[in-house]
Amino acid sequence: MDSKYVLPESTVLELNGGQIALGAAARAWDEYYHNLIVVELPGRTPLYGEWEPKYAANKIDFDIEILSFGYRDGDSVGSTNISNRLVFSPNERTLVESLILSLFADAAATATLNPFALKVARYTGVVRFVSRWIREQ
Repeated sequence: MDSKYVLPESTVLELNGGQIALGAAARAWDEYYHNLIVVELPGRTPLYGEWEPKYAANKIDFDIEILSFGYRDGDSVGSTNISNRLVFSPNERTLVESLILSLFADAAATATLNPFALKVARYTGVVRFVSRWIREQ
């Protein structure tokens, strides 16, 4: 996978011709850091999305929320300008969802990344996709 945002120690997973890896926390257009996922779909250049941990009231257990996906550049992640995100077919959406679920289910892929690596945090295994996380045809 060829992207400046993929960490050297990242595990790249493959599924149905697509690839996914966790990316570095990138300082984006808004000067804030965003947790990235990097995806390569068949016939496309790398695409980027944003995820964040959502902690339970006990501040130990956390789920993952997928906030957005489809950016052509990691520096644009989090932008509210809809034109920064590509539109996907239903089949592509299904593939992207499958890749994301596989990535966060793979303990080796997340082992070195915070908050997964923290001894005081516990991942529940739940991944939620927020409304309008992806643009569809």
